[in-house]
Amino acid sequence: MTDGGYTVSPLVRRYLVGVGFSSLGIGLTLPFLMVYLHDVRGVSTLTVGLVLAWMALVTLVMDGPTGVLVDRYGPGPILVVSLVITAISVTGYGMVEQTWQAFAVGTAAAIGNSGLHGPGNAMVASLVPVEHRQHVYGLQFALLNLGIGLGGLMSAAIVDTDRASTFELLYLVSGFPAMLAAVVL
Repeated sequence: MTDGGYTVSPLVRRYLVGVGFSSLGIGLTLPFLMVYLHDVRGVSTLTVGLVLAWMALVTLVMDGPTGVLVDRYGPGPILVVSLVITAISVTGYGMVEQTWQAFAVGTAAAIGNSGLHGPGNAMVASLVPVEHRQHVYGLQFALLNLGIGLGGLMSAAIVDTDRASTFELLYLVSGFPAMLAAVVL
């Protein structure tokens, strides 16, 4: 893989493959979380909105501590740990039956997600010469959007609101791409 005379290093390629895997997992689950919690598990839309807002708040609050950890240990280890947390927590959605469980799983997922993008960007900054970073960042975000889109299309073909087992299977399977990303990294 080259970028105008710049050859992307194997480490950057591995990172980008990891981005592709993890974003596929995000795409499998994120578009249908509201539908799943409301239509399948019976959580009110207001409460699901509060779960999603809570996840955003947890992610925001965790950005500072995540940055400190990246400064201390480097982006690679934080990214791998975050992927593992994300993989485990996302599979937990399939077991949610009560509102408190949605908040608990959402909290864990938000903690995992808070360690994906910042450390990933720091990793790119440390591995790619400054004059080529914009191209790698562009490729990273293109892969992120592609993975989310493909994951959404795949999950749309699988889920059925009349069969909770389709969502349970989806959330179980959705942890594998994040684990694959952690292994690749």
